Amino acid sequence: MRNAAAKVSAGDLDSFKSDWWSVFDHIEEPPGERAVLECLRRLDGFRANWEKAYPAAVACLVEDFASLGVHLRSGRALASHPAHEPDIG
Repeated sequence: MRNAAAKVSAGDLDSFKSDWWSVFDHIEEPPGERAVLECLRRLDGFRANWEKAYPAAVACLVEDFASLGVHLRSGRALASHPAHEPDIG
């Protein structure tokens, strides 16, 4: 998220982060392929909302999606949710 956040304007950053983490938050499906498919559906929405304005930022996140989505297959929650990290700047 830090690499992507560096490519987003300060005025959009909170919304960008919130929209990104909503891709992963509150997935109702049990761990497994259906959870991954739900996350991919949400990822498409995220890309539609942000890719035009911040293509490099979205590309950073999409490239890392496979590693970020591992918890959807195993049922593990994300260990550290960057939305709760203090801002670095």
